[in-house]
Amino acid sequence: MKKWILLLLTGLLLTGCGTTTEEAPATGNFTPDAPVAPETEPADAEAILAQRRDVVEQYMRYMSTVRWSIDEDITYDYSGTGDPSTTIKLKAGRIYQGIPYTHGCGSAYSWLSYATGQDENGTYTLTGLNKAAINGRSKTEAGNCSRVGNDCADALYWAWSQVATSITFDLTIHMTPVYGCLLVGDYEWTDTVMHRNSREVAEANGKQRMFEAYAQLQKGDGIVHVVSAAVGGHAVMIVDTHVERNEAGIDGEKSYVTVLEQSSGCEKDEKKYFDEELGQDVYLCEVVDKQWTFDEIFAKGYLPVTCKELIDPSPLPEPKVVDTNKEPTVDNMFYSTVTSNYRIASVTATVLDAQDRPVQQATCNSLEPEFFTFNLSRFLLDDQLGVLVGEIDPAALEPGQYRCTFDCRLSTGKVIRFRDFTFTV
Repeated sequence: MKKWILLLLTGLLLTGCGTTTEEAPATGNFTPDAPVAPETEPADAEAILAQRRDVVEQYMRYMSTVRWSIDEDITYDYSGTGDPSTTIKLKAGRIYQGIPYTHGCGSAYSWLSYATGQDENGTYTLTGLNKAAINGRSKTEAGNCSRVGNDCADALYWAWSQVATSITFDLTIHMTPVYGCLLVGDYEWTDTVMHRNSREVAEANGKQRMFEAYAQLQKGDGIVHVVSAAVGGHAVMIVDTHVERNEAGIDGEKSYVTVLEQSSGCEKDEKKYFDEELGQDVYLCEVVDKQWTFDEIFAKGYLPVTCKELIDPSPLPEPKVVDTNKEPTVDNMFYSTVTSNYRIASVTATVLDAQDRPVQQATCNSLEPEFFTFNLSRFLLDDQLGVLVGEIDPAALEPGQYRCTFDCRLSTGKVIRFRDFTFTV
């Protein structure tokens, strides 16, 4: 670790409080064209909810279909245990479709923080992506500090958080009303955390009662099932619901939901298809628009859920970012926390020269437990350097006057600049 960083680690300066909603201009040499939630909504309540459902579904679909390639082979283990059954190999030169399965809890914005270009066919080139950034779980220790990619619950969270501030779950076992996952339909479920198999809940309510709940699912809603607290479960987003009835009620064999999901099967099996326009294979990370019958999802114990913002058209809060350090300098700039009313995807620090040209830049992607708070000291830690995208090192700068900016990217895609100061080296 460089000398200036060691000096910074003598203590934390948590002084004062500043708030800003200033939107930041693009920084760096390349900005991916990922979808951003609209900042305005229709006047009509029904139209508001329809737009929100479109927004969350489109973001989930984008995470399932964005195309990319890497410049070096990577083998990673998403469990962090060395288990061959959870090990995935990504190969340079291949075109992949969809964000890979990891426990990195990253949004589409975080995944594309490694993008350095995009070809005429829309495929992003990711440069500098390494094993550390996708291996293991979203923790802080070396070798188990995945930052990008996501799993099933994370994918649904990031899609919902295009509009939602009411959700706080991180695992499938937390996808309960206490953590913002509201029930869809008239069924009984009182668990605060799912320590039991959700099949017990479905069976206790009965097949036809659950079928009637499934029938109320709309685009953007979710379904979740849990095997146990130790094993976890699976969650997916609903795209469409088809219902057929017979004399007994809803026909569970002919009724079905169409879903988008994040899972590891495609990567493990190296599932691919030949794209006629590209003239080459495309390797899948997800398969979109799968159809599951009501019988199938009931048998697995799936429970239908949604978030408040998809059923309540109340105005969404204006995005805000609060910085605890209101007098940042080159010596204390990583000694504070940043908070927002929307989930934070990442923070980017940029150093610009006297001509306002970026000369150093680093993006630090969020940790799973952080949600609405981001600790900037993670820019400094030795075991975090491998998961930073880029580098900030004032000691390497030529003598002169510099400007430093800090930008916070929220779950909506909006980028808010919360710091802008000058310094001399």
